[in-house]
Amino acid sequence: MALKGHFQDGHDFLTQAFDGQASAALVREDYCESNRDRIHSTDGVYRNLIPVNDVEHSLCQLARWRRQVFQKPVIGITGSVGKTSTKEMLGYLLTKRWNGLIGKGNFNNELGLPINLIGLDSDHDFCLTELGASKPGDIRYLSDILKPSYAMITQISEAHLEGFGSIEAVYSTKLELAEALPTGGICVLPDFDRVLIEKAARLDRKFILVGSTEGAHYRVSGVRQEKNNVIFNLAGRQTYRIPAGAPFFAQNAAMAAALADQLGFALEKQPPVWEDFNLPAGRFECRRAGEGITLIYDGYNASPESFRRSIEGFRQMNIEGRKLVLFADMLELGTEKDRLHREIGKMLSEADFDLVGAYGVSALRALEEVCRGSHRGMVKSFESPEEAGDFFASELKLGDALLLKASRSMRIDKALKIIEEFLNQNCRQ
Repeated sequence: MALKGHFQDGHDFLTQAFDGQASAALVREDYCESNRDRIHSTDGVYRNLIPVNDVEHSLCQLARWRRQVFQKPVIGITGSVGKTSTKEMLGYLLTKRWNGLIGKGNFNNELGLPINLIGLDSDHDFCLTELGASKPGDIRYLSDILKPSYAMITQISEAHLEGFGSIEAVYSTKLELAEALPTGGICVLPDFDRVLIEKAARLDRKFILVGSTEGAHYRVSGVRQEKNNVIFNLAGRQTYRIPAGAPFFAQNAAMAAALADQLGFALEKQPPVWEDFNLPAGRFECRRAGEGITLIYDGYNASPESFRRSIEGFRQMNIEGRKLVLFADMLELGTEKDRLHREIGKMLSEADFDLVGAYGVSALRALEEVCRGSHRGMVKSFESPEEAGDFFASELKLGDALLLKASRSMRIDKALKIIEEFLNQNCRQ
């Protein structure tokens, strides 16, 4: 599929694609017309070029056809926080029993989802993918292609407000996935989001609640952290031990286990210990550097709720030395960005970490709140991730732990790389 992006055009890479054993390619009609002589003079390098008026539209049509002929369970997951981690957890469980197609990474938009669906074939027992959204109507569009038979909506929060305009619009858009289910179709929800539950109740679907309340269909209990593992019991039927760095991952795992149970893989038959499971990179990822220093990299993305989770998870960690935080802006929050950053600043102040540092215009607003509050530790501001990385690289000591949190575009991974390289190099000397 020769898709054209903002910076590159897939047509420029056709030769490499066919050299890599591609058997065919969807291309624009005008490309074939303007490159007719070159195509016919390359001694068969270009094979089975399929000219279409609109490559992206044709990709979606192919995906629709693949979905139409696939008559086994199709599962869609959406939400503001935790959808990729939960998708990977559910995929981990389901592949212990069945062969399925699991959406790659975060291929969850109008291009990524069709690309995933094209990979469906008759050998698959299920299809599992996530659906992302940055504005109203996005989930409805993707659901029309996916036509899910099962669904899951993880926690809703103030993410992508720049595109949605309000938290109300976020709820409405995410529920479009449940609306796309057949009547009586099953959708798993977190039990603590009362707004989501009340809105969902208006739909003629079967909703399964997962969480720690008495009203949950699958009740989570006994959550505790033991080093790099989270342990919890689900519905009194199974106790799980999962490799994760913070207790909040119990909710994600529980929702995955509950839907697997609904699909016929009973809780009692599921693996209680997930020894070979790995969370996606950048999600509260515990890394070791230097001599006895812990780095918590949570820089895949950042919304207010994911930031709150990170702060609470980090606060609960048992660390021998100091707890330090480096953060940067949460993006796409629209007119609410100052308020939401200041709320994070207040939470950081109350957590009273030993050192809090930040860079980015909005993050510095949060840092002002840290200084205004009851925080007693050091506070530092930086101009860039590189400057922050240099500072923390020399500041960290044996037994310390550092949490790094920001939206991906703020490139806090640059700070992480500087810190790791410095610490590991000095450790070897």
